[in-house]
Amino acid sequence: MRVVSITTAGITLLSYLDFSGTGPAVRLLAAVWRRLPERVQWRLRWLFNPKFTVGAGGVVLDGQGKVLLLKHTYRRRYPWGLVTGWVKGDESLEHALRREAAEETGLSLSIGRLAAVRKDRFGLFLDVVFVCRSSGGTFRPSNEVSEIRWFRTDDLPTGTHPDHVALIRGLAEVQQRSLAGG
Repeated sequence: MRVVSITTAGITLLSYLDFSGTGPAVRLLAAVWRRLPERVQWRLRWLFNPKFTVGAGGVVLDGQGKVLLLKHTYRRRYPWGLVTGWVKGDESLEHALRREAAEETGLSLSIGRLAAVRKDRFGLFLDVVFVCRSSGGTFRPSNEVSEIRWFRTDDLPTGTHPDHVALIRGLAEVQQRSLAGG
């Protein structure tokens, strides 16, 4: 018996017990596992797998190659950043991102393709980032965001979160390569 993990970009997406061995201990464990009620199997899986908070983020682009950044009121070191927020237990990633954009800015988003899945350096949260477009609404400051501005991807303001800079520049590079045919 061995634990098999399916991992992408350093993030474990799925772990399971592989009972493909042939020894008597493996056969015994497999027989016990099969007899456990599904509820117990799920609890054991939950107990032995990593837990983390899930966030949804958006790289909001316009037609001229500019990115929308929000000036967050609660981030002292890096006030400028992308639209981000935590996913509530029963909502989809896309719904969470639309909700956060509306709550923080008053803007509506059209959500496009998946841009990145990344985790923080401590492994406490998983962030799922989409490429987006603004699809309406009027900015209104909130308790969390005091200002929004469009910036060229090669001219981001001082105080932009370094993780967001890397995401924005990486997407801009991919877009440039696809426009150049490569």
